[in-house]
Amino acid sequence: MPENGPFDALCPPTADGWWVSSHQGRLRFHHGSSAIEVAVDAPLRWTRDGADLSFDDAIAAVPGVLHGWMALAALIGLRHCVGGLATAIALPAGRQEWPWMARRAAPIERWMEGLARLDGADVPALPAGVDDGLDGAGTV
Repeated sequence: MPENGPFDALCPPTADGWWVSSHQGRLRFHHGSSAIEVAVDAPLRWTRDGADLSFDDAIAAVPGVLHGWMALAALIGLRHCVGGLATAIALPAGRQEWPWMARRAAPIERWMEGLARLDGADVPALPAGVDDGLDGAGTV
């Protein structure tokens, strides 16, 4: 546990009270009773307290010192989305659901442009219990 932080904090709280935890295998950014995260039910969207949040609003709200954690959360969400597409593409010919795949693939470009804005942020190591979207071994 980080010094003087909530019991489930993955890093020390920022000067203005933001901290990061793991929830349902994903990273969650807390400020008081409010939380920002990449939605589990739709990996390529940010939410704040369950309501959709634009990337611009998310990056503006979360302090810069936690932007590396945001990059990690966004990368994990992207891996989950791409993993689903790769599985669908690997199905036998004629079994693909192209309209679903096209809808799922459409936001990937915008998501990657958002990740590019976080390029250069110090990305922390993957915490235990967070699903990395790859091999399940906890490697990034």
